[in-house]
Amino acid sequence: MFVRCNQAALTLFGATDESTLLGLKPQLPPMSPYMDEDTLEAKRATFVDKLRRGEVVQFEWRYTRLDGTAFDAEVVAIPFVVDGKPQECAIIQDITARKQTQAANLLAQHAAETAAHAKSRFLANMSHEIRTPMNAVIGMAHLALKTDLNARQRDYVKKIQQAGLHLLGIINDVLDFSKVEAGKMTVDRIELNLYDVLDNVASLVSE
Repeated sequence: MFVRCNQAALTLFGATDESTLLGLKPQLPPMSPYMDEDTLEAKRATFVDKLRRGEVVQFEWRYTRLDGTAFDAEVVAIPFVVDGKPQECAIIQDITARKQTQAANLLAQHAAETAAHAKSRFLANMSHEIRTPMNAVIGMAHLALKTDLNARQRDYVKKIQQAGLHLLGIINDVLDFSKVEAGKMTVDRIELNLYDVLDNVASLVSE
């Protein structure tokens, strides 16, 4: 219970003068609505046991003001002895604004993660949907190149095939981004023919 308090404590608990707080026990509802009475009593017992051993105890709690409103607080309880009787000095700091900011940040983080997952799913689904007809275009171009074509037709179909392969590579890159965000990205070592790469670039921009 309160035996002494300063002006800051009076303001914190909404008291007009010290006499309105002296002898009162601060209300200590649980920080979480899911904390049952047994858990709450266990926490209290732990705090009391530490104080009796002369340990400084620091914790967060939710107090109730005289007008019934609640506020979150960070508490540092310091044990000492007066005339052979154990006492505690409690330093109480209102952290309601900090807790509200933390809760808002958690909500914003959850919303951002949800949006990122939705984007990844969308990219993956769209990439698969585009890749299916793209494979058909590339496959038909490959078959067309095996038929009797004149030089100009063969050049056109080859450009179609190369552009399709290039687009398919871009689609695969998009899928890789979704894999990165999902934590499933793998790196493969493959051989690279620089001549083929430059030939594909030339085919795309030569016209």
